[in-house]
Amino acid sequence: MTNDYVPASKSSLISGLSLGDPVNVTLTSSVQPFLIDSKGLPIFGTFAGNTSATNILPGQTVALHVTSFTAKSGTTLASADADIVVLRFTRVAGSVATPAPPIIYIQSLPPFFGQTATNQVQLSLGTPSTYLDGYASSGSITAGDNIAMRALYFGLSTVPSFTAAKIRKN
Repeated sequence: MTNDYVPASKSSLISGLSLGDPVNVTLTSSVQPFLIDSKGLPIFGTFAGNTSATNILPGQTVALHVTSFTAKSGTTLASADADIVVLRFTRVAGSVATPAPPIIYIQSLPPFFGQTATNQVQLSLGTPSTYLDGYASSGSITAGDNIAMRALYFGLSTVPSFTAAKIRKN
């Protein structure tokens, strides 16, 4: 699902693409090991260094270096080949199940995450630290709070599942 794109200023490969359009992406045989744009926050799991599309999970936001692109036509989805994959921050809302800073547990994630369990979120108290909007400190986060966060999502089988760059109380 296209949620952002930046076409090249000259001779862009991408045309006829709108936000929200699904794109069928194939990783090239020369795909580079996956990267994580962590902005200095802690990294967990095994995403970095992989080269298989099976390591990209529903709910993850990735940036791709597109090497070829075919626009959608009728009911045929747009398609692209990519040789670089970078994990980026996902924006997600949920509710706090249990606060235990520097870890909080969240629940009620959107359905595309494919589960209903609670997930561990790592807050960064160092440099850089998790930005808290609507909270005086991480100790102010309480069970039942509805939050939105910008976080790296590493997957449900990874503990913690998220590293939060920002948490906003809704």
